Amino acid sequence: LLSHPLLHVRMETYRHTLSLVKDCLGIQNVSRQESGVCSGVNFLLHHRVLYEISAFGLQDSAEKVNAAAKDILLFLLKGRLMMSASTWDRLNEALYPVIPILQGYANTEDSLGKSVLLISNMSEEAGAASFPAEAKLKAALRLLFTKQPAVRIAAVQQILPHLASAEDANTARPNLDQAVVSSLPNLYCCRNPVTIAFDTSNKSVLKVESVEKLFGVLSSDTIDISLRRSAAEQLAIVLQDAAMHPVLKNLGITDKVISLIVESVNGNKSLDRLLEPCVCVLRNLVYADSSLRHSLAQHHLLLLTLLRASLILKENQARESEIAILMSLLLFDEIATIEKWCVNISSAFFFFYVARAPFSLPLSLTRRYNIPFQAATHHAVSPFCCILPPSSDLLALPPAHQALQFAWNVAWHSGIDKLLDVLCGATAAAEATEFHPDLQLSEAQVAWLRVAHRPAALQDCIAAIVTAEGHLSVTSALSRLNLHVLVDRLALPHVPTYSCRKTLPSLSWHTAMTRLCLALAGPFKSQLAVGLLQSLRVSDAPSFYGLPSLERTLQGMVSLTAQPGWSARCPDLEPTVLCSKYLSGLLEVISSFYVEWGGNSLSFMGKGVTKNALISLLHLSHEMTSMNTDKVRCASLSLGAALSSVPSGCQALCVSCQNISGGLWGTLLNILLDQHESSMVRREAAFILQNLLVMPMPANAEEAKDSHWQILPSLPSDTMGSSKRWLEKCLTELKAPNILPGAKEDIKIQFVTQLQFLSSFSKLLQSCVTVSPDLIGQMDTLKQLLNALVAVLTLDAQSLDASTRNAVWCVLDGLVYAPGYCGEEG
Repeated sequence: LLSHPLLHVRMETYRHTLSLVKDCLGIQNVSRQESGVCSGVNFLLHHRVLYEISAFGLQDSAEKVNAAAKDILLFLLKGRLMMSASTWDRLNEALYPVIPILQGYANTEDSLGKSVLLISNMSEEAGAASFPAEAKLKAALRLLFTKQPAVRIAAVQQILPHLASAEDANTARPNLDQAVVSSLPNLYCCRNPVTIAFDTSNKSVLKVESVEKLFGVLSSDTIDISLRRSAAEQLAIVLQDAAMHPVLKNLGITDKVISLIVESVNGNKSLDRLLEPCVCVLRNLVYADSSLRHSLAQHHLLLLTLLRASLILKENQARESEIAILMSLLLFDEIATIEKWCVNISSAFFFFYVARAPFSLPLSLTRRYNIPFQAATHHAVSPFCCILPPSSDLLALPPAHQALQFAWNVAWHSGIDKLLDVLCGATAAAEATEFHPDLQLSEAQVAWLRVAHRPAALQDCIAAIVTAEGHLSVTSALSRLNLHVLVDRLALPHVPTYSCRKTLPSLSWHTAMTRLCLALAGPFKSQLAVGLLQSLRVSDAPSFYGLPSLERTLQGMVSLTAQPGWSARCPDLEPTVLCSKYLSGLLEVISSFYVEWGGNSLSFMGKGVTKNALISLLHLSHEMTSMNTDKVRCASLSLGAALSSVPSGCQALCVSCQNISGGLWGTLLNILLDQHESSMVRREAAFILQNLLVMPMPANAEEAKDSHWQILPSLPSDTMGSSKRWLEKCLTELKAPNILPGAKEDIKIQFVTQLQFLSSFSKLLQSCVTVSPDLIGQMDTLKQLLNALVAVLTLDAQSLDASTRNAVWCVLDGLVYAPGYCGEEG
């Protein structure tokens, strides 16, 4: 409002601001015991507010505005005795960046001008701002550029104590006699501002070698001073090309020219001829490099040295414009680097930095100072000034129209809650027709209203989590929920109408969070599996296993691997790779602790390790079976091959296969003779059969009854007969004309599979009898099988289709030669 384009708005704003300042800092507060009265002006103690008042309020064309601005600043500058220490320090901090603007209004006549002059005064007068000596020196030197002669004369009196108290006051030139002091007020008054030419292109036509030679000539103490001056003048011209700045800075030209200026001021008159070109070189460097300008502007000794150099150049009747430009660049650095604001009305008055020329000054400042060069300007108008809309139809503007829509709908439905119920319910269409269509809310506005209304927004977040179909939706909903909670916390100590702490307990957010916890179980299982596997392999040799730790790890594996799908969610390993690593690790543990395989532990804990490892292997086999790959079947059979190498392992395999059709032998033979099975799976089945065939067999039926494991599966007496009847039933169904094609294929596969089993079983018996002919006549199974084979060989397969008939003939060819082992009994 201080920068509002309407005059009456600005007048009222400044009037109320002045009234508030008087109430807080007026003399009437001396008798009041309240200590925090002065805090009422804290809203003014910001450099942007003071910048607005100083740069635009003081020069406002309206008398009431600029008078109020002067009184506001005067109350602040003279209010030290009415302010607390913290408030006064805060004022000084906010005032420091805008001192160059304020000093443009310094004079010796009115109260504000005199108060501004006291800012740079070294004496501790009542009401003077508390700034360090370096800041006051810069402020006093800055007054030498003002357009009022009386102020420049007063500035000289403030500068002389700094010159007299400097460390080199006794040795530095020139002597501060009456003639020198009288020349100080007009030292930087240049009639015609200079235009600074600067080439900012990236490419340069100059050669680096030539530039380095020029710097070498300037740096040499043995070369004639005239040649060094010529090199310095050429380097000043070279520095008008921005591409050469990095080259010369790397050579140390900044420190070199400063040292030459200091030597000349400290009594080396032979370097006076280098003074002017060295100042020109430093001016080019400072103008182009803002960081270098910031650094040098903080060195008050350098400022005093440059002031004395200015007097030497004036005494030698040299050009004074270059050193005047250099001093102005350093003295107005604060206001040239203050944030450059720009207002964007549509984005709610957010500020952003605007890049400009290497050195730019506010336009109001250039009007009140003698700037020795044509500087770039900014802020011709206040950066906070807004653009007024046309007054003809304010409701045509989107913000006003939308505000009217929201206000009308909320009042029509007696509150936001009822409004949202109507808009999101079934009665929305009926309610919308009750008033003018221009006042109806659009879908986007309804969405904005739901987001802004805390209970509805929280309910939407919970509903989005419950109904989410992927991680992205849950992440978005949780982010919105977190944002609402954060805004609720940032609003403290203000208590909102609908706080998250009071609203969330009434919503069913526990169900949503429970669903998220369950969703994390899958990845957690796989990551836990990897961690347990790493704990299992902490030792390089089995002899270094820690039994307590190993048993706890295996117990964890038992619990983990009992859950289906535990290997499917690992982010780093494929399920097959993880299962393979588990298989190798568990086999290593079993081989180390199983006593009959040369294990090294007979303790109870060692038996617990073996038990848990075997259970984990059983769970692992189920997990790998669900993958249904060749590698899984090969790994399962490789386990059986390892177990079948010992008699107890063969017994365990036989017991585990009792409920499988054909038993252990039939299963292995089916795998071995399956032409569609992979070679590595059939190889493992062959290894198991090889181990089974070398095992000691019972010599007769009596020994077979007492044996713990059987070579042949135990068959009921009616098995062969039922097999024959089942085959005949299948053959009859295949010949039926009205059977469906899908059912016919299933029956055909079962028919051929049964024949293949009989063939494999016959070959197995043939191998057994070949090894031990005494078995002929001692096994009832052989007699039952012989009757079944005869019945199968007499089956009529002529009416079957060609593919089924060929498969049947291949099986029957093998059966033809199978009964030959029966000898005379056959």
